[in-house]
Amino acid sequence: LDSIAYHLGRGNMTPDDESLSSTWNYLPSLKELRSLLRQYGDKPVYLTEVYAYTRPNFWWCDTMRRAAENVVLSYALAKAEQVKVVFFYQLMDSIWADIGGVSETDGEYFYGLFDRFGAPKASALSYAATARRLDGAEFVRYVEPADEVRGIEFKTADGAPLLLLWDRAEGGIQSEDSPGYAGLEPWEKHWRQSRKLSLPATGAVTVYDFIGRQRQLTPAGGRIELELSGEPVWVAGATL
Repeated sequence: LDSIAYHLGRGNMTPDDESLSSTWNYLPSLKELRSLLRQYGDKPVYLTEVYAYTRPNFWWCDTMRRAAENVVLSYALAKAEQVKVVFFYQLMDSIWADIGGVSETDGEYFYGLFDRFGAPKASALSYAATARRLDGAEFVRYVEPADEVRGIEFKTADGAPLLLLWDRAEGGIQSEDSPGYAGLEPWEKHWRQSRKLSLPATGAVTVYDFIGRQRQLTPAGGRIELELSGEPVWVAGATL
């Protein structure tokens, strides 16, 4: 084999969740593959169907908002695990045999970054924003700057530090199978808890949310203060 084409799965959990004994999730499955490659010889890895599918009001998949969050995590974790190429499945909603069609009971119709009319979902914005952050970046290390706070440190093409941070106090299981389950609207915050995190910084810090909106933070006393929830945020200009 010259390389490995790998199709891993993900259900009602965030890509970083490792709470289940099974490897039926993104990061545990990827780590299992990495372990095998260390044992038998390293090969380039191509993830063939990374997805964040949004069948409406179905507990096993993502809501529109969580799909956008999970696109960020999927690509950042792939970069951290030295994946060569990540193919997102797929560009548009619908299926090849019914282009532009829809079936509310068939999840195969809801894997796109764009809906069946060509309008971008929140995950399309997230895909573009993540590409901007990771363009030319290099993985440095996984970080845990506080209890239940998870993160990845990268180095940008010009050598500047770049952090991706999120809080897992609420765990990574996003939803449960329950009568009348309905997903929240994308403009509603899904995570209920948040925490403050202080980081050292010597100059202005730019924070990008999961769809690319940005804001500037000015250090006070050589530090900046973030408010973190389960939503991943990019932090440019601060260190650990």
